Amino acid sequence: MNAQSETWKFWSNQTYASSCPSYCVGHADGTPAEPGSSIWCASLLESARDRLSGPFVILDWGCGDGRLLDFMTRRFKEFEYYGIERPGEHGSSRIVQARASFASDPRAKFDVYDTPLEKEAVGRAGIVVMGSVATHIPIPMFEILLSRILPVLERGGVLISSFFIRDRYAFQNGTCYGHDDCYRWVSYTQEQVDGICQKMGLSAEQKELFDAGPGCIHQILRFQKKQ
Repeated sequence: MNAQSETWKFWSNQTYASSCPSYCVGHADGTPAEPGSSIWCASLLESARDRLSGPFVILDWGCGDGRLLDFMTRRFKEFEYYGIERPGEHGSSRIVQARASFASDPRAKFDVYDTPLEKEAVGRAGIVVMGSVATHIPIPMFEILLSRILPVLERGGVLISSFFIRDRYAFQNGTCYGHDDCYRWVSYTQEQVDGICQKMGLSAEQKELFDAGPGCIHQILRFQKKQ
């Protein structure tokens, strides 16, 4: 998706005011420039658009300071949102910021994982979004996260996740966001993604592309239980 895409013309329309009109994504949470920031959110949600009619419950795993929620509040009214971050200094600071920004919105709840809110979210969500999560972590860690949200998929939900799918499995620069096992970027191969699906009994389909700059094209995949 880009600024000239027909799908972006659909998503660029805003029906409601944000529940935090002053919100602006921080540099620690992704590309802040518009329209790129909103096109990123649209690329993720477009991949689950068929699940967004009527009331829905969404789990934003790796929520940062609430960028996806801000985008959603401008376009949807009937939804419930769970924002989850990784425990640690960075994740905890993002949750504090998100709670402060969206304190007035009863549809939204934020916390780090390994908390009761994670269990509640996994028990209720029909859509899980992992935007720019797998692009920073190695395969074993992605598989651990996938196993945590597997109940959502087993009851018919979907996972939308972005990847750098390249011709080799590669890492660059560890200790990103304060974690030794988090990297500036990680690329997977298509064969590795297929192997993850086979192991977990899932299917995956590429639904969108997002160009974040030279050499930084995100493939956005939709996972669901294999029929």
